Amino acid sequence: MLSGHIGKKGFVRQFIINMLKRGSFFQNTHTVKGEKKLVPDFCGPSQYALLLRAGLPQPLLILLYPLLLIVDFFYLLSYTFHVLQSWYDPTHTSTVLHMLSGVLMCRSTIQTPFSYLAEKVFINYRKQVPNYEDKEPIVSALKYYSRKPYDPPIYLVGERVLRRLRDNEV
Repeated sequence: MLSGHIGKKGFVRQFIINMLKRGSFFQNTHTVKGEKKLVPDFCGPSQYALLLRAGLPQPLLILLYPLLLIVDFFYLLSYTFHVLQSWYDPTHTSTVLHMLSGVLMCRSTIQTPFSYLAEKVFINYRKQVPNYEDKEPIVSALKYYSRKPYDPPIYLVGERVLRRLRDNEV
């Protein structure tokens, strides 16, 4: 996603092509602990919703709006599932920063009704993490995620992004 945010659309397009050649599997063949994975992660429609936005120019996205509607429906389901999961396990925070980046990507390129709803569900209904409360539940999750003294304080970036999203500055 970062490549798309900083304008490296050609890199993202090549990434998409390489992933399609792998049958829509990401290239992660090892775990973060260095252990070999049986199967890499699968790239589903909700991830394509973001990859298309990161890799394609705005005029082409407008032409592909019907396709965006389809993949954004799955994007909405993914974000809704995450929010529902946060009500049962608020400490499940490993994807919150990526999801916030996805909201920013949708807002800064082209939104569909489904990506708009996904943003609203994610920003307004994610549950606070106990003992890490904040006025923004997403910042609460990011505080929990970066709670170790050696972790960077990514919640500070999250606060600024949320402020910009709420003030419609994106």
